[in-house]
Amino acid sequence: MDFNRYRSNENRLHFNLAKQRYKRLENQLKRQYKNQQGDMLSKLRKNNPKRFYRKFKKCKKTITHTLTVEEFEKHFKNLISKDVTTEDQQSDSIPEVVYEELDSPFTDLELDTSIKYLKRDKSTGYDNIMNEYILTSRNFIKPVLCKLFNRILSAGDFPEIWVNNIIIPVFKKGPVDDPGNYRGIFSRITCG
Repeated sequence: MDFNRYRSNENRLHFNLAKQRYKRLENQLKRQYKNQQGDMLSKLRKNNPKRFYRKFKKCKKTITHTLTVEEFEKHFKNLISKDVTTEDQQSDSIPEVVYEELDSPFTDLELDTSIKYLKRDKSTGYDNIMNEYILTSRNFIKPVLCKLFNRILSAGDFPEIWVNNIIIPVFKKGPVDDPGNYRGIFSRITCG
C-alpha cells in the first residue's frame, strides 16, 4: 500500500517493517556477494596465481608521486618526535611493580595458544616470515621458539632487531605530493 497516499499509523508500521526487511535482505545479499568474491579470489590465488594477480591489479590504483625517501623520513621523524604531554606527569613517583608470574619460563602450551591466535593472510614483516609458515610448522617450530624465548628471558636481553620497525607510507587522500597525506604503517619481525 502507498504510505504517502494513505497516511495512518498502521500504514506507517507496514512501511517501516517492509523497509527493514528490504534493508536486511540488501545487506545479506551484499555480504553474500562479498563472500563469494573473496572465496573466488582465494581459490584463484591458490589454483591460478597468474589470473589472480591480473584480476587483483585491476582493482588496485597506482599512485605516482615525486616525494623522496628523505621527505618521508623528515615527515615521520617529525610525527614521532612530537611530545605527548599529560596533565599529571608524575612518572618519577610511580613505584616499579614486579610481577613474578611474568618471569616464569615459557611453556609449549603458552606458545601453542599464542600461535593459534596468529591471523592468516596478513602481510609479512621485513623478515618475510608469514604467519602461515608458523601456523603450519607449529609442531616443529614450537620447541625452537620456546628455547629461544626462554634464553632471551633468562639473559634479560631482548634482541634489538625485534624492536626495529620499517615505516611503510600508505596514501590516505588529498594531493599525493604532500607527505602529510600518508599514514605510516609499522612493519616488524613476526617473532618480535
